[in-house]
Amino acid sequence: MSYYDGMDAEEFSRLPHDNRMGDTITAVVLCMFFATVAVCLRLYTRHFILRGVWYDDYMALAGMIGMLSNGIVQCVHTGYGLGEHIYDIQDEKKLVQFFKLFYVMTITYNTTLMLVKFSLFLQYYRLIQEVPHYRIFYLATMAVVGGWLIAQEFALIFPCSPIEDYWTFRPDRKCLDGNLLGWMNAVGNIVTDLIILALPIPVVIALNLKKGRKWAVLGIFALGFFTCIVSICRMVFFAKLTDDLSYDLVPVAAWGEAESASGLICSALIALGPLIRRFSRHFTLVKKTTNTPPKYSQKYFGPMNPFSRHISNRGKSLSRTNGSRRPFDGSETELNHIDPERSRKTDGQDDGRSIRSTKSESSMPNLKLNLETGIKTIISTGNRDSINSQSLSMAPNGIVVKQVWSVRNREPDEEDG
Repeated sequence: MSYYDGMDAEEFSRLPHDNRMGDTITAVVLCMFFATVAVCLRLYTRHFILRGVWYDDYMALAGMIGMLSNGIVQCVHTGYGLGEHIYDIQDEKKLVQFFKLFYVMTITYNTTLMLVKFSLFLQYYRLIQEVPHYRIFYLATMAVVGGWLIAQEFALIFPCSPIEDYWTFRPDRKCLDGNLLGWMNAVGNIVTDLIILALPIPVVIALNLKKGRKWAVLGIFALGFFTCIVSICRMVFFAKLTDDLSYDLVPVAAWGEAESASGLICSALIALGPLIRRFSRHFTLVKKTTNTPPKYSQKYFGPMNPFSRHISNRGKSLSRTNGSRRPFDGSETELNHIDPERSRKTDGQDDGRSIRSTKSESSMPNLKLNLETGIKTIISTGNRDSINSQSLSMAPNGIVVKQVWSVRNREPDEEDG
């Protein structure tokens, strides 16, 4: 069988004989590269930064494998006629191989799209799973759309009975109308894309976010509508198919690969927020640390400066109390957290009513002023009258903690403690 049967040599020579093989390979390789990078960055973010890989990430990985498979099939397909004019395929065996690979390509294309859409479904489900009533509606919609996608898959796997009739061209073969099946697939993909991408929008609008933040989230989700635009472009070229199938199929196949790649990229961009924030924070810190010249930072804030040690220690103590001096709440845990050593030291009793149970002096840095400074912590117990006479504020359980700064002259013969 040959598509140039009945043509004379002169008529055949006047036909165009160009080849689109290079366009096919270029488009497929670019789509495969960008989509693979996006999915790998997504998996890195989920595993190494967020420490949690969920079902939508596994679906995205499966979709990436399907997209790569579809791209490889297209590249191999160019060796069996994809990109050539149908009348230039003069070998009947090559023509049979062309339709066999065309059959495989339709299955890998639809399977990849199905996996990408399930990945988007599950990814958006993590956003709305805390809304009980909407969650039920979302699951019901996902079941309906999933059923449609699976039905399309079966229709493309079994277009003829037996399947071999798809490429044998027997006169009595029994096959579905390929044109009708293609239109149902194209329109169904666009409709399901719109349904999947529109489902989380009401939940995002209802989130308690600032207006700018809410628009940013909506903008990220709106990136998914780019996949719908790609699907429409593919459908436009599908409508232009003629009997020169091997030549006209190139843009349809390329846009189909771009459709899968765009779905993977858009779903990955939604998950890359933590990775972007980590790198932006890193560059911000580098920029801030380079503002101070090194000689001044060493002179005034270096490790040998006693004031820098005092400031850093004070900062650490404030960070342990959340930056505020909260009153003692009477709990042993809080006491140990503030001053673990002093709670174990006792000094003496004061008329049986007041006990200075912890008395210690934490030595401060020697600033060459012949002075010694310290902090004296006093824990007192007793009845309310005796404690009020000391002008202390008492906790409900009758325990009072008071810290007193002390400064005294150091004797010349005293050694540093």
